[in-house]
Amino acid sequence: MVIKSLTIINFRNQKKKYLEFGENLNLILGKNGMGKTSILEAIFVLSTTASHRTGVLSDLNRKGEGSFGLKAVTEDIAGLTDFEVKYVKSRGLDIKINGAKAKKCELIEKFPVVLFSPEDIEVIKGPMKNLRRLININIAQSNPSYIDSLIRYNRILRERNSCIRRLGSETLGEEEDINFKVWTDALKKEADRIRSVREDFTMKLYEAMKKEQDLLNISDKISIEYIPSCFSGQKSITSDMKFKYTTWGPHRDAFIFYMNGNKLRNCGSRGETRIAAVIYRMAVWSIIKESVNRNPVIMLDDIFSELDAEKKKKIKNYIRDAQAILTSTEMPHGINGKFDIISL
Repeated sequence: MVIKSLTIINFRNQKKKYLEFGENLNLILGKNGMGKTSILEAIFVLSTTASHRTGVLSDLNRKGEGSFGLKAVTEDIAGLTDFEVKYVKSRGLDIKINGAKAKKCELIEKFPVVLFSPEDIEVIKGPMKNLRRLININIAQSNPSYIDSLIRYNRILRERNSCIRRLGSETLGEEEDINFKVWTDALKKEADRIRSVREDFTMKLYEAMKKEQDLLNISDKISIEYIPSCFSGQKSITSDMKFKYTTWGPHRDAFIFYMNGNKLRNCGSRGETRIAAVIYRMAVWSIIKESVNRNPVIMLDDIFSELDAEKKKKIKNYIRDAQAILTSTEMPHGINGKFDIISL
């Protein structure tokens, strides 16, 4: 799949912009602060309805505006397709494919992209909720039905937490006890579904990351571990009642990146974490490609600035069969080939 054109309206610092892309290597050139990253972010939001930089869609509105609009025309073996996402704070998201209303899962399945971003370093080393969010997005890209499980889980979680807070009141009755059991059983059931999907995805990641390390000739062993937060009977219930919220479940799961057996979030250097992030993204690209049976678009936000020439060359060879959109403040050194250049 390739993106032919992109229209951005009132998104981040972009008032209105129209861009056309070539089928292979595209380079967005511009000084810092000119909106290079926001263009890639717009494509990512158009593909997933989520930003890699914030979980609040209203943050994406141009300053002083209450809405934004994104539109792309793509082409694959089936022909041209129009994708459109509009966000209005008072109404939420409106998704259309070829002018017809569509669901989020349809958009994700039909518009696959993978984004390499400098923010990946902070995600790996930062708060676990940000890493869970990133992995949730990537799982959904290869398994769109996962979104429905997350929606159901979060709805049940809200109900159970509300029930827990009511259990502390003096008006607690038998009906509240029944409701608590119902919501607990429902949450456990949905948690099991999510855990199974995450375990499967992590296994695929582990194998794919090993292959990508071989491709880049990286001697350090980079891996990822999934640590689920499971219900443990009365112990969990006691903890929930103490803190007045659900203390277990997928919203408390952990994902840990390792290099040579050491946790990157604790002791990894910036360079080591950057390499781990690149390996992770390459693995995700491979998993999504296998899932949707076509090449996802690859977006690389200034990731070559901290890589040596040999790794740049290997990544260039890796992406040669897919459309790639790169950003940089200058022509990247160590990458030969013809670019379609977009100057800001």
